[in-house]
Amino acid sequence: MESLTHFIEILKTLELNIFIINTNLEPLIMNQYVPPHLEELTKDPEINKYIDSINQQLICLNELISPIAKSAKAATYTKNLDRTEPYANFIIDEAPVVKEGHYKQLSFEELLVNSTKEIKPIKRQKPFDYSGTCIHCGAPNGFIYSHTKTQLRCKVCLGTFTIHPAYHEEITHHCPHCEFKLSLKHIRSDYNVLTCNNDSCPFYIKNQKLLKSGNANHLKVHKNAYKLRYNFRLFDFNIPEIKSNLPFSIHSKIDLSKIHHSQYTLGLVLTYYVNYGLSSRKTSRILHEIHGIKISHQTIVNYAEATASITEALNDAYPYELSNTITFDETYIKVKGKSNYVFFGSDTLNKIITSYRIFKHRSTRNAVTTLYQTFNKFPIIPSDLNIVTDGNPIYNASQVFFSMNDIKFDLYQVIGVENKDDVSRKWRSFKQVEERLNRTYKQNYYGTNGYGSLRNANVYMSLYVSFYNFLRSHSALKYRTPIQLDIIEDDDLMPNKWLKLLAYSSTLFKPLEYIA
Repeated sequence: MESLTHFIEILKTLELNIFIINTNLEPLIMNQYVPPHLEELTKDPEINKYIDSINQQLICLNELISPIAKSAKAATYTKNLDRTEPYANFIIDEAPVVKEGHYKQLSFEELLVNSTKEIKPIKRQKPFDYSGTCIHCGAPNGFIYSHTKTQLRCKVCLGTFTIHPAYHEEITHHCPHCEFKLSLKHIRSDYNVLTCNNDSCPFYIKNQKLLKSGNANHLKVHKNAYKLRYNFRLFDFNIPEIKSNLPFSIHSKIDLSKIHHSQYTLGLVLTYYVNYGLSSRKTSRILHEIHGIKISHQTIVNYAEATASITEALNDAYPYELSNTITFDETYIKVKGKSNYVFFGSDTLNKIITSYRIFKHRSTRNAVTTLYQTFNKFPIIPSDLNIVTDGNPIYNASQVFFSMNDIKFDLYQVIGVENKDDVSRKWRSFKQVEERLNRTYKQNYYGTNGYGSLRNANVYMSLYVSFYNFLRSHSALKYRTPIQLDIIEDDDLMPNKWLKLLAYSSTLFKPLEYIA
């Protein structure tokens, strides 16, 4: 064979000849009746001789081609293909130089008086989204119009400006290396990426030299891409905003000390509804058919909500003793038929859930909120704090956000299902434990038949975390609970444990004041 191409062409010719034979003889094969004159033709000894010869040669050919086919299949198997990295690395640059008041403020009234012609408000034919005034002269909205797709213009002072929800021209950011004004490069859901486009920037020139000399591996952000220019991520939220939205207040009109059923019945409700993940209707039927207690499914929901309003403070404010390694992951559940995302953070060594919340979207802001909830569980954030996640870039962006707010941690991302790097080999076990937590929670959640609102789903989540941290025994902890409370360990019956946990929570814990 002269080449592989020639070999393949010969195989195609052989396949074509076989196809022609099958096609031409198909009517004979399918026909149940063979006319006498055709039967005589098929008995030709020459035909039978060639068929026997070809069959013998095909057997020999198959034996020779089989090793080639196996090697070809192995060479094209997906494991041997060069895959691109699913997520780009994030490199954190130092903070930019912020300048304010770079516009010279003009007077709208003086411009009208000094104008040589009368300036009238704009007669609009289409809706106008911007409702503010001119940032140059303060002209009312009626004198402002769209100049381009992204730029507005004032009819009075003829000044142009751009208004973006997260980046205003009143405040500009400049490269700390050359003080060149940063330009908008990417618009993300929770932040903008600003970059320095100055080709004479010392930072850019230095990185170019490193790339040419082959010493730019630390600048690699993708398979064949390097970050050479200064970048800055301008987030459209801050720590005070995250702090104000973090507490999840559960209000209930039910006073559990004045319910019509016994306190032990309350413990039974919580055991079936939370521990075993049964729906409120199934819980109602079990109580009626097994325990002889008549209680409606809505009453069960009300009791659960009232319990969560008490134990949420325990989940939040208990003085946990955590390790320096926290794992985060997210999964999805259905709320009113639509996908919502469960963000979990846990100390996988001690089996303690440190943060939990269900959100409508899987975004950087929600990842930051989840991490911040965990950070508030530490009296002092460890200097050697390790965060383990998957490869989702929302955690990279979260690390950038916290670094800008002087909260430092090491981020280790376990990507894929195989240990192809040192990070995966060292930290995959942590990630697997977190994924197991996701599955355990979803098994309980599915039994409840879901919820019609995000709030009610989060109420159940709060109850589940109370159960997981304080009442559920774990085989990895030699069948002990993650948090051992003496008043609970003395009782073997789960309904009584729930009642003691309620008494402990309402007596000792109030909502946590979050750190600044």
